[in-house]
Amino acid sequence: MIPAAILLCIAGGSGGLSHGPYLGHIDHESAYVWVRAAEPGELLLEARCSEGELVRRVEGVAAPGADLTVAFLLSELPAQSDWSFRVLIDEEQVGKGEFRTADDPDSPSKVRIAFGSCASERRFPELATFAQILETGCDSMVFLGDTPYIDSTKLEVQRRRYREFLGHPSVSAVITRIPAWSTWDDHDFGRNDTDGRLKGKESSRKAHLEYHAGPDPGDGSGPA
Repeated sequence: MIPAAILLCIAGGSGGLSHGPYLGHIDHESAYVWVRAAEPGELLLEARCSEGELVRRVEGVAAPGADLTVAFLLSELPAQSDWSFRVLIDEEQVGKGEFRTADDPDSPSKVRIAFGSCASERRFPELATFAQILETGCDSMVFLGDTPYIDSTKLEVQRRRYREFLGHPSVSAVITRIPAWSTWDDHDFGRNDTDGRLKGKESSRKAHLEYHAGPDPGDGSGPA
């Protein structure tokens, strides 16, 4: 079950971050916040609950080996709690946002989920569908693959295409406001009609995990 969450996230400032903050997996007790720094270095995510004095601080390191991406995990959060957060570099705020944790899983709730795939900003430069996602008030987003079209297993190409796609104004407008989950189809995994036998698939996996924030996906074992 994909948890309900109502989020608002304000995109980061210039200079310190190249992308984000974006929202990844959020459930009733944890939240992932993703950023990509403009240069290597240490970062701090500080989150405060709207009720009481509950504060969470998580450190991260933007390293070239992960293409300067950082996925912060906030844990042990109360269900249905509202949080504001800020991202700091050398005590300077470079991004901020807000989110709400999901309802308790034992409590009935309604969830409005957007599912999307085959998003080509090259064929449809405006990616107008993402504006509709915001207009309808969806509280979560699932990318079902071919998001984006990459058609290569070269790590540098994978990373570049994710930067281009996630940095698109229509896409970032969604993922800065609602939590997002992602899988891949053939074009973002490697090439058209490919499967787990594709050479270079380890690069596709690495880039995908760098650019999407969520729980440990396992060891990735599959067809050789």
